[in-house]
Amino acid sequence: MKLGTKVAIGLLLGWGISITLLATVKLLDPDNPPQEREEAKVALVMFGLAPASLGGWIWYGARRQAQQQQTQQLQARFFTLLQNNNGHITPLQLAMATGLDGKLAKAYLDEQAKAFDAIYDVTANGTVVYYFELARRQGGLE
Repeated sequence: MKLGTKVAIGLLLGWGISITLLATVKLLDPDNPPQEREEAKVALVMFGLAPASLGGWIWYGARRQAQQQQTQQLQARFFTLLQNNNGHITPLQLAMATGLDGKLAKAYLDEQAKAFDAIYDVTANGTVVYYFELARRQGGLE
C-alpha cells in the first residue's frame, strides 16, 4: 500500500471516528437542547460517518488489491518453478521460492494438484513430489 493511501486512510478514519464519538456523546446527553442535538446529527452524518466510511472503503480496496497482487505473484513463481523443473515440484521448493510457510506451501500445492489433475508421490526418504503434466510440442499440443 502506498504511503499516500495510508495517510489518507488514517486521516479519514481518525477524523471520522473522532467526530462520530463526539457527536454521539452530544446526542445521548439529555441536558443538550434540541438545537444542539440536531447539529450533532448533521455532524455525525456529514463529518463523522461519511469520512469514516470512505476511509474504510479505501482501506478495503487497497487490501483487496494487495491480496490479488500476492496471489498473482505466487502463481507466477509456481508456474516458473514448474517450467524449470519439468513439472516436478516439492513443498520445500515452493516454500523456498515464495517465502510461504511449509504447511501453506503444501496446501497450495494440494489445491493446484486438484485444479490441474496432478499426481504426487512420496520418495524413499519421505519427500512429497508433485508431478504436473506440462504440454509438450511434438507437431502440436498433445
